[in-house]
Amino acid sequence: LGEPDGGVPDFSVEDSHAYYIYSLQSLSYAALAEALRPHDLNPPAWRVLANLQERDEVGVHDLARRTVVDVSNLSKLIIAMTAKGLLRKKRSAADARVALVYITDKGRRKFETALPAVRGVLDHNLAGFSDTERKTFLTYLRRMMKNAHAGG
Repeated sequence: LGEPDGGVPDFSVEDSHAYYIYSLQSLSYAALAEALRPHDLNPPAWRVLANLQERDEVGVHDLARRTVVDVSNLSKLIIAMTAKGLLRKKRSAADARVALVYITDKGRRKFETALPAVRGVLDHNLAGFSDTERKTFLTYLRRMMKNAHAGG
């Protein structure tokens, strides 16, 4: 960042990648919530189903990391989703301290039913991007995530 005007840093909030990331996250969350409402899901519940349909039998702490939901809120969400028959939970045979979460057949059907609505939101956000641009953008996001995890 330069200092063009007598020591005042050359900085604009709206030229910051963080501004765009936060704004996109907020707008996308709202659009996703609206798209999921008819399916009786919210974005965190969707992320749980989406993650478990990819990789089932996941520990709560690992699922919290993968869904970006803190363990306390995730535990409450798992209880609610289990009561609806979307998930089941059991203790690990290898380590009884670990609770494993599974998606049920009903949960898979709920995921499959809601998937077109979610894809619509995601595709809307990338309208006008070519396949190559989408892949490149995802590469940049992954690199940013790696940088963020490395600290600095």
